[in-house]
Amino acid sequence: MFLKTLAISPDELTFLLCAPLSELSLEQIGGGAQANTFLVKRPKDLYLVLRIADQYSPLSVDPQCFRTTGQAFMAVRSPNVVRVYGVTDDRMVMEHVPYSIYDMLGTISPQKMIRDIVCGMRSLFRAGCVHGDISADNVRVDRTGNAKLLDPGLSEPIGHLSPTARRLYFRRDVQALRQLAKEFFRKLPK
Repeated sequence: MFLKTLAISPDELTFLLCAPLSELSLEQIGGGAQANTFLVKRPKDLYLVLRIADQYSPLSVDPQCFRTTGQAFMAVRSPNVVRVYGVTDDRMVMEHVPYSIYDMLGTISPQKMIRDIVCGMRSLFRAGCVHGDISADNVRVDRTGNAKLLDPGLSEPIGHLSPTARRLYFRRDVQALRQLAKEFFRKLPK
C-alpha cells in the first residue's frame, strides 16, 4: 500500500483499501469496462471515491498496471489532477470532485477549463504518465473552480519509453483535448 499526504486518517484509508466490500457503505456512481466507482460518505458531508477494479471483465487491467497508474497519480502535486490517497492491486481511494464540466460551463470559461486540463496533462507527463482517456466524462470541477483530470483507468506509465515514444503517447492526449475543446465551444450557453 502506498500513501500520500492524507486528508483522511491512515486507519480509515487502510480500512477502505482492505475491508471486505460487505463492510463498506458505498453508493455506485460510475462504472466502466475496467473498474467500478463508488462514493463513500464520511462525517460532515465529506466524500471520498473508491475505485474497484473489475477482475471479471475481459478488459480488466493487470493489477500491477492498476497499482502503477495509481502511484503515478499519487505522485502528482497539481490542482488539476484528482488526488489519489492510496492504491492496492484492485482498489484506489481518491478525492471526490463534485461537478460536471457541463454544469460549470456558464460559470467557468472554456478557456480556463482547457488551461486546467493542459496543466493536468503536463503534470501527469512530468510524473511519467499519460492520461489516455481525455473526455468530458473524465474531467470534473472541484468546489474552488479547478478542472481536474479523473479516472486513471487508461493511464499508461511512459517513463521507461524513449523520448520519441513518449511524445507519440502525449499527442494522443492532445488530439482528445482538441475534440473536447470543440465540444466545449459548441455547448456554450447562448
